[in-house]
Amino acid sequence: MALIALGIWPVIGWVNRQSMLWGMPSLVIWSYLIIFACSGVMWLANMWLDSSEETRDD
Repeated sequence: MALIALGIWPVIGWVNRQSMLWGMPSLVIWSYLIIFACSGVMWLANMWLDSSEETRDD
């Protein structure tokens, strides 16, 4: 839920500034952060689901 909250419009408004980090606008850095965080959460969910299937008795 926190990851979803990081992508809503009021938060994007706080990040959307003219400042530059590593030669890119801060909004681009924020977008990359959200993309990698979503990928990490999906990876963790897949690992958790795989481990729960191995321990389940059929």
